[in-house]
Amino acid sequence: NVPLPKLITIYDIYPDMNENLIVYCHSGARSARAAAFLDEIGYTNILDLGGIIAYQKYLHSREK
Repeated sequence: NVPLPKLITIYDIYPDMNENLIVYCHSGARSARAAAFLDEIGYTNILDLGGIIAYQKYLHSREK
């Protein structure tokens, strides 16, 4: 879990440029920027899930 402003430190966490990285955010805008940034700096296996708000219809809450 790395916020967009701290993404520059990703190499410290995942130095393997072939590491599988999954990005997501609330609406999809920041995850797209994160995926583009990771691609620009050389990461090769990036999956952008987009915004989690789009998955709301698939989530179910449990009522007690």
